[in-house]
Amino acid sequence: MLGLAEPLAEAEELTSEFREYRECTAFSGKIAIVGFGKMGALHATILKMLSPESEITVVEKSRLIRRGASTFLKDVRFYGELDEMLEKEEP
Repeated sequence: MLGLAEPLAEAEELTSEFREYRECTAFSGKIAIVGFGKMGALHATILKMLSPESEITVVEKSRLIRRGASTFLKDVRFYGELDEMLEKEEP
């Protein structure tokens, strides 16, 4: 276990920086992401990390992508059509 102290100290420092950053950028509200390609997935994941209490809704036509994404983003709501999301979600 030689050399583990340095990476652990660095990880603790990064965790501390992340907490400070999250406090500065805290947002709690409703967010809708249309399209869940690479950028949509990245945005949803980062937003959930930075603001776990925010409500995120995703509109994605592909049922396969919606099913796969819902397995790792449990508290994100997915819709197949924009109109459906607009009907069911309140601003």
